Amino acid sequence: MSSATSIAQAKWAQVTSCPVCLARYYLNRANIGHRTVCQKCGAYFHLLPQSSEPATQIISFSDLGREDMSLVGRLWLDLRPGLIVSRRYKVIRFLGRGGLSQIFQALDIEEDRHLALKLPLPATLDRLPPQVFLQEARAWLKPARHPNLVTCEGVMTIMRQPVIFMEYITGLNLDRLMDEGNGQLYQGRPGSIVARLLDTFIQAARGLKYAHQLGLNHLDIKPRNILVERGGRVLIGDYGPLNQVDPAAGAKTKAQASDETSLETTRLVGTPQYFSPEVALGRPGAGVGADLWALTLSALECFLGRRPWEMGSMAGRALEHYLAEFQPRVMVPPPLADFFRQALAEKPENRQPSAAELESDLTSVYKRITKRPYLRPEAVMEPERPERMKMKAVALAELARLEEQLKERENG
Repeated sequence: MSSATSIAQAKWAQVTSCPVCLARYYLNRANIGHRTVCQKCGAYFHLLPQSSEPATQIISFSDLGREDMSLVGRLWLDLRPGLIVSRRYKVIRFLGRGGLSQIFQALDIEEDRHLALKLPLPATLDRLPPQVFLQEARAWLKPARHPNLVTCEGVMTIMRQPVIFMEYITGLNLDRLMDEGNGQLYQGRPGSIVARLLDTFIQAARGLKYAHQLGLNHLDIKPRNILVERGGRVLIGDYGPLNQVDPAAGAKTKAQASDETSLETTRLVGTPQYFSPEVALGRPGAGVGADLWALTLSALECFLGRRPWEMGSMAGRALEHYLAEFQPRVMVPPPLADFFRQALAEKPENRQPSAAELESDLTSVYKRITKRPYLRPEAVMEPERPERMKMKAVALAELARLEEQLKERENG
């Protein structure tokens, strides 16, 4: 019996409600399961029996097992400008989408501040088990506020779909800044452009250093996921389902107990154009090194002004060709060329082993090229706001309960 059939035949209430504005609707045997639009708030949803749990709550996979995940794609919430979610968050505009999710700008009406809402695409929910999204939620909630990482403000579910509430950044990603020839990235004299690009990637390395210290790998570093504010602050965002690692074990992942899971996650969230040789070969435990390789390729791409390679794992072998034969957008000074040679060495043991060392080497290159010290201070951790601490505590407690339920289902 399918999940949809079992739900349709289950004991259900005669009244259901819109999952966004909670407007009430009557069910009957003729309309159950039909897609409709809420007459009050305009949200699209399916008329389905309402469970005893509230329609909107913190991390709620409690009534969904692995066999029910295909149903979620038919419970898709169509966010559109003007829609008010959970009576608090007003959707402003669509910001973009990736391979797994899409992001919207929203206004927190109660606090009068803008946020970014990230939710998975329907096809993603159809093919991934719920553990992936529980892992993502836990990973996003773990970091405190850091100047070089986009902050997770909280996690909720709406129509049984995980929605991540993130800090809204007003700047542009490096992809956009490279495309705009006269934009912020390449303004000024050649020396100032080199200094600006080095500053950008020193800050990005600091963000990665903090994430790695917490035992988190990004696994999808690329120019599109590096954001630059108008004032020059750089942030890494769009983590997706991160792999968690043991900080004391370097690049060794906790998921290494199941190589299949580790490799599957890497392929899902990674981008082949920025894969390291180890990731391309399917070797488990390549997380930290994969991040460093992808960040280095992103820096090289910004200096070249374009990406001449199709497979990131081969870019290191062609580095000398790029440096000698290409006409880069920004000239690569010798100290920086030496940095690229080490960071893109074929053997992992010949590269910088950590984001901290990558940051240190980039800072040294900055000093040698500009003939002045690097003055941007090390990131100062900001205290978490009480409301985020409360949201995190509730979400983490719920995550622990749901993970235990999933284990019981698998063992049962």
